[in-house]
Amino acid sequence: MKVVSREYKVMLDHQAFAARKEAAELFWKELTDLGKTIAFKGKGCFDSTKKREVLFLDTPDVTLRRNGLVLRVRENREEESLQYTLKCRSPDRYLAAGVDLSPAEDLDCNDDHCNDDHCKEKLEEDIAAPFRSRFSHSTTLTFADGNKPRFGKMPKSLCQAAELFPVLTDLRLDGFNCPGDTKLVAVNGVRAFERVLTGPSIEFDSEDAEVALILWSSSRKGRPLVAEFSFRYKDKKEDFSRAVAKAAKDFYGVLQRHDWCHPTAISSAS
Repeated sequence: MKVVSREYKVMLDHQAFAARKEAAELFWKELTDLGKTIAFKGKGCFDSTKKREVLFLDTPDVTLRRNGLVLRVRENREEESLQYTLKCRSPDRYLAAGVDLSPAEDLDCNDDHCNDDHCKEKLEEDIAAPFRSRFSHSTTLTFADGNKPRFGKMPKSLCQAAELFPVLTDLRLDGFNCPGDTKLVAVNGVRAFERVLTGPSIEFDSEDAEVALILWSSSRKGRPLVAEFSFRYKDKKEDFSRAVAKAAKDFYGVLQRHDWCHPTAISSAS
């Protein structure tokens, strides 16, 4: 399984984004100004925003986390869509890639519950400050146009979640199989409102990297409680050049010393 993208993430000072639009514009202007001193070029502006509610589910004794898994649900009420992602992260590429995250057989590409882009499986490299690399293998299912799984919006137990991702029927805890009726709850009781601002890109040695600014708040009108910046470059054939990797790493090091950044802050785990 090929690594199709490399994504670098850094936490920002969330208090600086109380006025979201103005702060995002100022933040991006200062970043693009950095391009005059190091080898990258910032292009475009934040001209698109996704708004959705997000939560992470696990059993009360965090069985999924102990098995190296993350289950995330995103709801976009404006688009009437639901997105379910099961993810395995590990510093060991082969441990992450080797987990079977296949969707249930009845959720194939011809399923009329979902849009044409409803099922995605990928292996990515996630890079966190100061330069900590992990591999993230994930499958995402998207239900569009108001459709939803048989259990409704939120799976309330492992067996319901396994209707999407059958691997969840095989979870073990302390050497024993985890019963299918084991409850799923929101991790730390948190259901966050997420804004994802996109549009700009960064050019490293003629390779464009997508940029995203992610803001979490407790409600649609609440002030940001978490702010994260990321950039990602892709290649379906995993043909990443040394020149691009070096330019991205150099930029990432400078970025972490920028006044806006707060590398030790709590991540959104997005």
